[in-house]
Amino acid sequence: MSAVSLKHLCIGFTACMILAVAIPAHADGKHDYPKTGTVISITTNQGVVYKIDTGDKIYELRCIKSRIFQATPPQCAVSQRPIAVKDTLHFRLDEDEDETPTAYIPATGNNEEKLLVLSTELKVPTALPAAATSPSARQHCAVRGTGMDLVERPSYWVGETSPAIPFGPVTAIPVTGGPPVQVIATAPVGAGVITGVTTSGGAPVTAIPVAPISGASSTSTPTVIVETEWVPFMRVQTADYIYKLACESNPCWLKDRAPQLGDQLMIRVHERAYLSWLPPGPKGEQKFRILSMEDIDEPAAAPQR
Repeated sequence: MSAVSLKHLCIGFTACMILAVAIPAHADGKHDYPKTGTVISITTNQGVVYKIDTGDKIYELRCIKSRIFQATPPQCAVSQRPIAVKDTLHFRLDEDEDETPTAYIPATGNNEEKLLVLSTELKVPTALPAAATSPSARQHCAVRGTGMDLVERPSYWVGETSPAIPFGPVTAIPVTGGPPVQVIATAPVGAGVITGVTTSGGAPVTAIPVAPISGASSTSTPTVIVETEWVPFMRVQTADYIYKLACESNPCWLKDRAPQLGDQLMIRVHERAYLSWLPPGPKGEQKFRILSMEDIDEPAAAPQR
């Protein structure tokens, strides 16, 4: 088994064991559930994900409880049955868990179901000025949503470099002894010896080069390994487009504070997105990687890497 495969196996096993010991959260009887919404869809994204419409926002919540060796993704329950589309849910958000934002819904008895907040999105977009005439010009935008998403990150595993094949004749001493000869290699140089024929002709010889060799070498074809990781994102809307931007921190940060839903910013796009506060502050712009670009009137475009 390769080192890379072993690493992935260990990581996967560790993650399974962490999830396996997850137990239902217990309510202390003092919690309120101030948010109320309707389940409008249920999908699977590394677990069962519930999209909930609260009237002004859309939440995506992923059930994170697990059991050892379960065959299907875990489902959260309400009234002793799995949550279904059109169910009305009452839930609370844990404001103290900035690194892993979570939501809780009341379950059986004093228990609570714990869910990971994948995204929060404004249902009604913010009114913005007309689009700029140039795609790279600075223009107004508004924060429409935030969350966490699985993003692919390809890495490469390259095999060993093969021995060099000399470009021309090599001065070398035959291993059987005698004066140096000029050898034209018929195979890559390996273990400090060269195999080939002499420029004067005769039987093939094996000899030891008297100086370092310059030549061409080759490597095996790289193996592309695609890994996924949870990355914080922010969705910002201009007059024409919605950009999904990767963030380096959770929550997403812009210079001196985290933008809130509905905040208006300035953006310019040139391969990457450059955001600044409105009006621009003294600290200037901050660069973000564009995960996707969506025309407001069209389906989502292919991700930009």
